[in-house]
Amino acid sequence: MSHAPVAVPDRLVAIRAFRQSTPETLVAQLGRDRFRHLYVDGGQTIQGFLRAGLLDDITVTVIPCCSVRAGRCSGHWVATSN
Repeated sequence: MSHAPVAVPDRLVAIRAFRQSTPETLVAQLGRDRFRHLYVDGGQTIQGFLRAGLLDDITVTVIPCCSVRAGRCSGHWVATSN
C-alpha cells in the first residue's frame, strides 16, 4: 500500500500487485490468496493497520535524518554553520 505512485523495477513487474483498498480489505484478499505475512511500511500506512487492529508484531527502527541546510536533525532544531 502506498499513498503515492510507486516505481517498480522492470525485473519485478511480473510479480507486483497494486490494490487500492482499506487495510481490512487488503488483508482479507491476501488471506484468500494464502499469504500469511505482510510487511507494512510508512507512517500513514502503519497507522491505518494499527487503527484496524491488524498488526500482531511491530519492529520499530529509528533512523536519524539530518538536514544541515534546514537546521533540523531528528526532529530537533540544531545550530547551523555557514
